Amino acid sequence: MMEGIASRMCRNRYGHSPHIELDGDVDVEFSYIPAHLEYILQELLKNAFRAVVERHGNNPAVPLPPVKITLCRNDVALVLRISDVGGGIAPEMLPKCWSWTFTTVGYVWCATTVDILCPTVYGTAQCWV
Repeated sequence: MMEGIASRMCRNRYGHSPHIELDGDVDVEFSYIPAHLEYILQELLKNAFRAVVERHGNNPAVPLPPVKITLCRNDVALVLRISDVGGGIAPEMLPKCWSWTFTTVGYVWCATTVDILCPTVYGTAQCWV
């Protein structure tokens, strides 16, 4: 489901999107709160898809490298690792990456009651005024 939302958003913005490869313990069953896990996965996949397309080109005729999700478990824990080849975050941005308002997405001026700088998400200005 999350690949569908993130993939659709990426295709709407760039014309194509990477696919997901699952590996590891793909048959694992675990309990979770759907809204929480779906929200987190959607955000991580949107970021990964955007990074891959922006790094590897916006040519729908050229296949993109996949985004990989690896599932690992033991008797007490489950780990989901999402990895891509999108280039990562620039070292000078790392101190900011845990800030609630941090983004690597570009910015545009929004026409609101006041002129403010708003982040763009897949080409759409996201203004909260």
